[in-house]
Amino acid sequence: MDREALKGLAKGRRNSSEPAVAPRKVTWTCEYCQHPFVSERVFMNHRCKEKERLEELRGLVGQSAYSYYSEWMKQSKRSVPPLETFAHSSFYSTFIKFANHVRRVNMPNPMGFIKIMVSSNIQPSLWCRDNVYALYLQSYDTAVPPTTQFIDSLDFALWMADEHEVQPAEVFSAMGLEKVLLCVQKRKLSPWFLVASKKFREWMAAQNEWDKSRLEGAVQVGAMIMRIQQTEKHIKLFKEFSKATEEAGL
Repeated sequence: MDREALKGLAKGRRNSSEPAVAPRKVTWTCEYCQHPFVSERVFMNHRCKEKERLEELRGLVGQSAYSYYSEWMKQSKRSVPPLETFAHSSFYSTFIKFANHVRRVNMPNPMGFIKIMVSSNIQPSLWCRDNVYALYLQSYDTAVPPTTQFIDSLDFALWMADEHEVQPAEVFSAMGLEKVLLCVQKRKLSPWFLVASKKFREWMAAQNEWDKSRLEGAVQVGAMIMRIQQTEKHIKLFKEFSKATEEAGL
């Protein structure tokens, strides 16, 4: 074997002994949490807290939560951080809960509520409690006395009965759930009137559990009972309101 042949044989042996280079694996990275994945299927099914939050913030509840958070920051004399910062904030879950609470109780003026909370130094984690909502109602009552609220609501209910051509006792059924909820939201039907009305309580009790919870949340029955029991004056007013609704057939 000549010299060139020996060189070729030695070179072939060296090449065969070198390890093969493995092909580079394709990876996918979550843009939210930066976690890498080697499987496209796993990547497509991936859910993380960061991704869920940012997706939630694109919806109505998320947008409302950020709006309420921003208002709270402004009322507290703080700068409002961007949406992405809110998504990672320790207050995120608190304001999502509050946004759902606002929808459930049909709160007529959430921004006014936040203003009262800040001036009263009440933290957001407490905003969904009955006793806190009672404080808000008390502030509303300061501007509009309970007697005025009751009389206006009574007149409105009797007018609605005439419009639907039904007896006063049937007015809530004639109006329907959504209409009643809307009127509560707009304070055309005051909780002072509704809690005092025996016919309303009976109508509410006859609803299915979901609709009943919506009504109880909108009227804030628990907060109203606490509000009524706060003073002898309110207890006396409630008795007078109950008698007046009974006399009106409500």
